[in-house]
Amino acid sequence: MAANAWLHRLALGIALPLALLTAPALQAAEPKTAAAPAQAETDAAKAVRYTRALESRPLADNALEMRRWLLRWILETPDHTVLVCDILDTLDDEDAPLYGELLVQMMGGNVAWQIEHPQDTDEVSHQLAGARSVLKMYAVYLGNDPKWKVPKLDPAIERERNGTLREHVVQKLAGDCSEESGREKVALGEQSPPPPFLGGFLRESHVVYPLKVPTGWVMQNEHRYDELESGASVRFQREGDASGWMDVYFYPIGAINTQDLDRLAKAEREQLVTVWKDAATGAPLSALDTFSVPLKGGVSIPAGQQSRPEAITAYAADFTYKHRNNGRRYHSVLVFMVDRLYAIKLRYSADTDKLSRKQARKEAESFARSLLPEVDIISTGKCGSPAMAINGQMADGCVGEDPIQPVVLQGRRELRFEYPVPR
Repeated sequence: MAANAWLHRLALGIALPLALLTAPALQAAEPKTAAAPAQAETDAAKAVRYTRALESRPLADNALEMRRWLLRWILETPDHTVLVCDILDTLDDEDAPLYGELLVQMMGGNVAWQIEHPQDTDEVSHQLAGARSVLKMYAVYLGNDPKWKVPKLDPAIERERNGTLREHVVQKLAGDCSEESGREKVALGEQSPPPPFLGGFLRESHVVYPLKVPTGWVMQNEHRYDELESGASVRFQREGDASGWMDVYFYPIGAINTQDLDRLAKAEREQLVTVWKDAATGAPLSALDTFSVPLKGGVSIPAGQQSRPEAITAYAADFTYKHRNNGRRYHSVLVFMVDRLYAIKLRYSADTDKLSRKQARKEAESFARSLLPEVDIISTGKCGSPAMAINGQMADGCVGEDPIQPVVLQGRRELRFEYPVPR
């Protein structure tokens, strides 16, 4: 099965694994319950009940029978469509432990959420519910016997703990599982899956940024994250002024549409609510607003590549928090943008004794307008192949399939990201 593709409900019957579909009399595989319900139970209600039972009792005697029934119902019901996306990065090896159990639980958690929240049509919420259902089930497996350890789930567990799982889901939907990446191929009956996002669509990226921003901010340090998808961050401060700092994050996001961009920005804001809810003080986190970041004109564009826009839409929100270590209060401003296949996130923290919240917001927006035109981002990989072209042109920021070496002028610094081919 192509793990990182959008697959429609009926397409899922092509290659489901292990004993889930190999036992005879699938249609008769109905688990026995201790007592029959007082009223006739609908299939939708049964799907929710089975999903929740498998979260808490995945090793029950009738667990396999529940999975069979649940899988068959999801494949056949006309009322709900489950989008299969490898949100937890566990579906690339059909021989791995718990592969089938994880797949069915992800689908079950997804459809159970749809049934319980019929007004919620947000695909991010559907996928997040499926992922969380898997993590609940996996915790029981692991608590029962360490032999069920699935190392690939460790990053997801950590993301759930630190409040970044939703953001990861948004990135997956915007990248590996985007409509452009897979749904159209399935609808056309093409058998070859799209290339993986990192190590396929993107093989190498170069982010070249200024060591000093025209508004007086100077680069202080740089941090690369262990997970390739998390990219790197750069801290800027004004010389001799420790009352505020700008952290700028660069991480790969792929080619996304306006709707995906809006989802990503909302996820960033939601993460702030989750992470800072105990430290926030004063007026609550503001709603997301947008502003325009003009770009340089007259930039030379390689042949066959999409032209650069005149400006980038940036999202912004602000709040005030009390620092956990020094006890001081800071205004914090989030600015979020996407440019040339990369997300660019800015977090500004400013001492409340130095600036008002409104001034901090203005400062952050000014920084964004000064920084972005000075940043160069170029990527290579399958994004430069004809098959990945958008209306016959490579996506903005992609310059071809072959590696390149950019020229880094004095006063600038390069962040190079190399994405190996997944094994």
